[in-house]
Amino acid sequence: LETYDIARIDYRVTANEDIYFLEVNTVPAVHSKSQAGAICQQLGISFDTFVSYWIQATTQRLFGSC
Repeated sequence: LETYDIARIDYRVTANEDIYFLEVNTVPAVHSKSQAGAICQQLGISFDTFVSYWIQATTQRLFGSC
């Protein structure tokens, strides 16, 4: 799919636990009130920490380790 660093995958699960893929959003909304923010809360990390990890991963992918 050639998506990098962050993407949102939309899918549905039926009562029989069949999974139906809907779409991939390569540039989803990313802010503290979005699903990304909710995931951070669930994992117990701050949104700022998540953004820092995201920037580090992107920088390393683009420029290698410095």
